[in-house]
Amino acid sequence: MTAQDPLRRRRSPNCTPGGELPWDALTVLPEKKSAFGKDLYFREAWQDVENGLGESAAEILGATALLSVKPDAVVGRRLARIVDFCVGRGFLPVASATTRFNRHSMRALWEHDWHVYPVDRLAFCSYWYPSADILVLLLVDQTVDRNLPASVRLTGLKGSSLAHKRTGDSLRSQLAPPNQVLNFVHVADEPVDVVRELGILFDRTQRRAMVDALAHPPVPTALQETTDRRLRLEEEHPAHDLDFAASLDRLRGAGLISPEHAARLAKSAVAGEPVAWDRIRADMDIDALDPSARWDFITVASKLIDLERPVASLFRTDEIASGWHNMASEPRKTALA
Repeated sequence: MTAQDPLRRRRSPNCTPGGELPWDALTVLPEKKSAFGKDLYFREAWQDVENGLGESAAEILGATALLSVKPDAVVGRRLARIVDFCVGRGFLPVASATTRFNRHSMRALWEHDWHVYPVDRLAFCSYWYPSADILVLLLVDQTVDRNLPASVRLTGLKGSSLAHKRTGDSLRSQLAPPNQVLNFVHVADEPVDVVRELGILFDRTQRRAMVDALAHPPVPTALQETTDRRLRLEEEHPAHDLDFAASLDRLRGAGLISPEHAARLAKSAVAGEPVAWDRIRADMDIDALDPSARWDFITVASKLIDLERPVASLFRTDEIASGWHNMASEPRKTALA
């Protein structure tokens, strides 16, 4: 960090919105600088980060990425591959934790995306995300010549949710998602999002423990603890193939979907036609399904649910990487050099 770094300005212990906020260089999006100063999750977590990391907060956050493994990756047995991918590209776990989304946390984490997603997709996600525990990885980028924040670099390596936009060496390409929705991983976009997502996913005790791990790396036991948590998750949640045709056949064979309804859903899937949430579930009591049938239903619904409305995103996330690249070319203005 340079002497001119705006993160070096007078600290604001209570993180009161205003011109003296010390976190304004953790994002390249002006709209985030405005929105996050009023965001409860960010403000609460930033105080813990600021207290735990002090004047080194910006530098440490620049080397930190936060990856959340989604429930489908747990039952789909992608956890080991995700960890191996991160470690193989210089991202070392310094802390990990298991948690579970609920209808509130999944709304909060993707708060600025729900503007684009239809209400039917919200209903589906409210059913899908709480269906299994998840693994959250706090990672430190060990790369020596790093020109981008770790969160931005890992987001680029993650790859798009759209298969035609992914390179073959991206994380998602290697994980082979069954469709656009069940895409296995989420990565905080940039340093400011790392802070906010810690505030959403964890209570103060857990959050402070993770911040403390960042303050005192390396944590020699972190990788083994991550492996242990992965194995426990896989013991607790039976494996599922996440295959649409097989899942539909199992639902039909169990008498949970009529042959006629199954045929209609299969036809819509082949045609690429979205199906309304209430039509997908029909008369099925989806809350009473056992775990295996629940994931059969999630797999079927994920392929059929309407994905997006024709509206613009609230945050221009496609400009994050280019914005940080531009900052990297101007050393005096680079907050995380």
